[in-house]
Formats: sequence, C-alpha cells, structure tokens
Amino acid sequence: MRHLAFALTLAAALGGAAHADPNHLHEEEGMVSLGAHVHGLAELQIAQDGGTLTFVLDTPGYNLVGFERAPQTAEETAALDRARGLLNRPNLLAAVAGPTGCTASATELQADVFAAAASAPADTHDHSHDHDHDHDHGAGTHAQNVVATWTLTCTGTVPASRLSLGLFALFPRLEAVEVSFLGPAGAVGPARLTPARPALALSAR
Repeated sequence: MRHLAFALTLAAALGGAAHADPNHLHEEEGMVSLGAHVHGLAELQIAQDGGTLTFVLDTPGYNLVGFERAPQTAEETAALDRARGLLNRPNLLAAVAGPTGCTASATELQADVFAAAASAPADTHDHSHDHDHDHDHGAGTHAQNVVATWTLTCTGTVPASRLSLGLFALFPRLEAVEVSFLGPAGAVGPARLTPARPALALSAR
C-alpha cells in the first residue's frame, strides 16, 4: 500500500527501519512504532519534496469515533459522518509554517470502520477501561486503524519550518501523536505531540 511504502522510506531515513514493521509493537524512549494499535495514540508522517508535502495519519478508529466496528445506532452513524467530514478538511487537521500558496488535495481514506458493514458481527469488547495501553482484541473483535493520506501543493519550495496540529481539538480521544518529518534538510522525529504541546519545529538538527 502507498502509505506503507512511504512509511518504510521515512523510517529508513530516520535510521530506524525496524520501526516500520506494520505487525510489530516496539517501545523505545516512550515511542511506539508504526502499526501499533494503541487507543489514544496516533502517528503522523510528513514528507516534503519541493513544493509538495505529503501527510499520512495512522490512528485507531477508536480515537476518532469511540468504536471499531459497523455503526449500530444513529448516533454512531453520525459520529462516523462527522469524522469523515473532518478528515476531508486537511487544513483543520494540521498546519505548516513556511510554504505559501498551498492547496490541499482530497483526503484518501483507508478504513474498514467507515464501510457500511451491517452484517459485521457486533464488537462485544468492553472499551470502558483505561485505553492508554496496548489494546487486546480477542476473538470476534477487530483492531481497525484509519489511515488518512493527503497532500499540500504549494507555489514555492520554502522548507516547512513548524507544524501545528488541530487534531486534538477535533478528536478529544487523541492523547498523543507521534510525528516524523522528512524534509529538504533531513529528518526530524519521531516526536510526541500532545494537547498541551500541539506544535513542533521542523528544522532538522
């Protein structure tokens, strides 16, 4: 898949190709690797190539809507519609300083949770527990991540200098986002952003 190829490229540039294993959970200095399904945690990978910035957001569906199965009520259907609508407004999700004259593409979504799967078995797992840890999905349940990809096409090639996330205000279940950036001057991150620290300097050190 395109987002996985992007992740492998970025992980290699960061010197951590092992972090790109989509089936492996690896913790190091508080960081969780690509593919980990941890409620409250998401990953955002950004790459800048000239005037184009590509964003890949990978998050458990729970962070967006509070469940990971086909909707069972009108309220859950409305929550899915809301999340889909917000994900299709990239300028609300993340903003970068530096590049100018940028136009956002439509968001490409890869997410089973958004499919109308009325015949899917109900998820009977109790989500009421503390979710700031690895989530155990037993038999009959499905750990579903949402992958959202979008691009910004800008008129110039000025390097992005700062990232500000709007994700926390839009999706209150998000507790942390691991951000990795690959730009003209090199790689930055991964760095953990939180509601108390929603911005990051993108200048490679």
